[in-house]
Amino acid sequence: MKAKNMVRIKMLRNKSGSPDGIKVHHYEKDTEHDVPESLAKTFVEDDKVAERLDDDAPKAEKVAEKAVKPPKNKAEKVAENKSEA
Repeated sequence: MKAKNMVRIKMLRNKSGSPDGIKVHHYEKDTEHDVPESLAKTFVEDDKVAERLDDDAPKAEKVAEKAVKPPKNKAEKVAENKSEA
């Protein structure tokens, strides 16, 4: 059972980090760990050396898909303007 504010991550590369600000641990590539949310954020978002595995983690493909989709009807408006010229 995970403690409160812990996040399950999978390491994508080897990296050292401190889950408590005192002890330093070495996290190996392809291993899974329960780490404090602050360390998970550093590994996942800042350093890009891990991915979140817990159920409430945002799905990367959905986030990326929303970021690149143009607003609805924008393409249609551009097409209409070209045919008017």
